Amino acid sequence: MDCLEEKLVQAEKQGQLPKVVIPVHFAGQSCDMVKIHELSIQYGFNIIEDASHAVGGKYYGEAIGNCRYSDITVFSFHPVKIITAGEGGMALTNAPSLANKMKLLRSHNITTLSKNTNSISDILSKFFCSTSLSFVPQQTYLLAS
Repeated sequence: MDCLEEKLVQAEKQGQLPKVVIPVHFAGQSCDMVKIHELSIQYGFNIIEDASHAVGGKYYGEAIGNCRYSDITVFSFHPVKIITAGEGGMALTNAPSLANKMKLLRSHNITTLSKNTNSISDILSKFFCSTSLSFVPQQTYLLAS
Protein backbone atom coordinates (compact mmCIF):
# COMPACT_ATOMS: atom_id res chain seq x y z
CA MET A 1 0.00 0.00 0.00
CA ASP A 2 2.95 2.30 0.61
CA CYS A 3 3.81 2.05 -3.09
CA LEU A 4 0.34 3.27 -4.14
CA GLU A 5 0.49 6.11 -1.65
CA GLU A 6 3.96 7.15 -2.92
CA LYS A 7 2.72 7.15 -6.51
CA LEU A 8 -0.29 9.26 -5.54
CA VAL A 9 1.96 11.79 -3.77
CA GLN A 10 4.10 12.03 -6.94
CA ALA A 11 1.03 12.28 -9.18
CA GLU A 12 -0.40 15.07 -7.03
CA LYS A 13 2.88 17.04 -7.30
CA GLN A 14 2.76 16.64 -11.08
CA GLY A 15 -0.94 17.51 -11.27
CA GLN A 16 -1.75 14.09 -12.75
CA LEU A 17 -3.90 12.32 -10.18
CA PRO A 18 -5.83 9.31 -11.49
CA LYS A 19 -9.59 9.45 -11.92
CA VAL A 20 -9.92 5.74 -11.10
CA VAL A 21 -7.88 3.13 -9.23
CA ILE A 22 -8.63 -0.54 -9.97
CA PRO A 23 -7.50 -2.89 -7.20
CA VAL A 24 -7.39 -6.54 -8.32
CA HIS A 25 -8.19 -9.16 -5.70
CA PHE A 26 -6.45 -12.48 -6.32
CA ALA A 27 -6.68 -16.09 -5.11
CA GLY A 28 -9.59 -15.21 -2.84
CA GLN A 29 -7.50 -12.59 -1.05
CA SER A 30 -8.65 -8.99 -0.89
CA CYS A 31 -6.60 -5.88 -1.40
CA ASP A 32 -6.53 -3.49 1.57
CA MET A 33 -9.81 -1.84 0.61
CA VAL A 34 -10.08 0.27 3.78
CA LYS A 35 -6.74 1.94 3.01
CA ILE A 36 -7.53 2.31 -0.70
CA HIS A 37 -10.88 3.88 0.20
CA GLU A 38 -9.15 6.32 2.58
CA LEU A 39 -6.73 7.26 -0.21
CA SER A 40 -9.65 7.75 -2.61
CA ILE A 41 -11.15 10.30 -0.24
CA GLN A 42 -7.81 12.05 0.20
CA TYR A 43 -6.91 12.15 -3.51
CA GLY A 44 -10.37 12.24 -5.10
CA PHE A 45 -10.35 9.13 -7.27
CA ASN A 46 -13.04 6.51 -7.80
CA ILE A 47 -12.54 2.80 -7.15
CA ILE A 48 -13.49 -0.09 -9.42
CA GLU A 49 -12.73 -3.45 -7.79
CA ASP A 50 -11.85 -6.45 -9.95
CA ALA A 51 -13.08 -9.40 -7.88
CA SER A 52 -12.93 -12.01 -10.67
CA HIS A 53 -10.46 -14.16 -8.76
CA ALA A 54 -12.00 -13.66 -5.31
CA VAL A 55 -15.56 -14.98 -5.65
CA GLY A 56 -16.64 -16.25 -2.26
CA GLY A 57 -13.76 -14.56 -0.45
CA LYS A 58 -14.30 -12.48 2.69
CA TYR A 59 -12.90 -9.12 3.78
CA TYR A 60 -13.54 -8.24 7.42
CA GLY A 61 -16.33 -10.83 7.48
CA GLU A 62 -18.14 -9.48 4.41
CA ALA A 63 -18.15 -10.66 0.81
CA ILE A 64 -15.30 -9.31 -1.29
CA GLY A 65 -16.77 -7.05 -3.94
CA ASN A 66 -19.81 -5.82 -2.01
CA CYS A 67 -18.99 -2.20 -2.98
CA ARG A 68 -18.69 -1.02 0.64
CA TYR A 69 -15.31 0.54 -0.20
CA SER A 70 -15.68 0.98 -3.96
CA ASP A 71 -17.96 2.52 -6.56
CA ILE A 72 -18.16 -0.55 -8.80
CA THR A 73 -17.06 -4.18 -8.60
CA VAL A 74 -16.55 -6.23 -11.75
CA PHE A 75 -16.45 -9.97 -12.31
CA SER A 76 -15.21 -11.56 -15.54
CA PHE A 77 -16.81 -14.73 -16.92
CA HIS A 78 -13.77 -15.57 -19.09
CA PRO A 79 -12.93 -19.30 -19.19
CA VAL A 80 -9.90 -18.90 -16.88
CA LYS A 81 -11.98 -17.26 -14.12
CA ILE A 82 -13.80 -18.89 -11.20
CA ILE A 83 -17.28 -18.39 -12.75
CA THR A 84 -17.32 -19.02 -16.47
CA ALA A 85 -19.82 -18.39 -19.23
CA GLY A 86 -17.50 -18.31 -22.22
CA GLU A 87 -17.23 -14.53 -22.21
CA GLY A 88 -18.92 -11.51 -20.68
CA GLY A 89 -19.04 -10.39 -17.12
CA MET A 90 -20.97 -8.67 -14.38
CA ALA A 91 -20.75 -5.28 -12.68
CA LEU A 92 -22.12 -4.45 -9.24
CA THR A 93 -22.74 -1.07 -7.65
CA ASN A 94 -24.65 0.32 -4.70
CA ALA A 95 -25.15 3.68 -6.44
CA PRO A 96 -28.41 4.10 -8.42
CA SER A 97 -26.87 6.80 -10.64
CA LEU A 98 -23.98 4.53 -11.65
CA ALA A 99 -26.39 1.63 -12.21
CA ASN A 100 -28.42 3.75 -14.64
CA LYS A 101 -25.29 4.84 -16.54
CA MET A 102 -24.05 1.24 -16.74
CA LYS A 103 -27.43 0.06 -18.04
CA LEU A 104 -27.13 2.56 -20.89
CA LEU A 105 -23.58 1.46 -21.66
CA ARG A 106 -24.59 -2.21 -21.52
CA SER A 107 -27.25 -1.60 -24.16
CA HIS A 108 -25.17 0.80 -26.30
CA ASN A 109 -27.44 3.67 -25.15
CA ILE A 110 -30.59 1.99 -26.46
CA THR A 111 -33.30 3.05 -24.07
CA THR A 112 -36.38 1.44 -25.62
CA LEU A 113 -36.64 -2.31 -25.65
CA SER A 114 -39.47 -4.63 -26.56
CA LYS A 115 -41.86 -5.68 -23.81
CA ASN A 116 -40.12 -9.06 -23.78
CA THR A 117 -37.47 -8.61 -21.09
CA ASN A 118 -35.93 -12.04 -21.49
CA SER A 119 -32.63 -10.78 -22.82
CA ILE A 120 -29.55 -12.67 -21.68
CA SER A 121 -28.67 -9.71 -19.44
CA ASP A 122 -32.06 -9.81 -17.73
CA ILE A 123 -31.91 -13.58 -17.28
CA LEU A 124 -28.40 -13.43 -15.78
CA SER A 125 -29.39 -10.53 -13.53
CA LYS A 126 -32.38 -12.47 -12.21
CA PHE A 127 -30.24 -15.57 -11.69
CA PHE A 128 -27.41 -13.82 -9.86
CA CYS A 129 -29.79 -11.80 -7.69
CA SER A 130 -31.63 -14.91 -6.55
CA THR A 131 -31.13 -16.16 -3.03
CA SER A 132 -28.88 -18.94 -4.31
CA LEU A 133 -25.90 -16.57 -4.43
CA SER A 134 -25.59 -14.97 -1.03
CA PHE A 135 -22.50 -12.92 -1.94
CA VAL A 136 -24.64 -10.37 -3.82
CA PRO A 137 -26.22 -7.98 -1.27
CA GLN A 138 -29.91 -7.13 -1.70
CA GLN A 139 -29.33 -3.40 -2.34
CA THR A 140 -26.71 -4.05 -5.01
CA TYR A 141 -27.50 -3.26 -8.64
CA LEU A 142 -26.36 -6.02 -10.94
CA LEU A 143 -25.61 -5.65 -14.63
CA ALA A 144 -24.56 -8.64 -16.68
CA SER A 145 -23.40 -8.67 -20.29
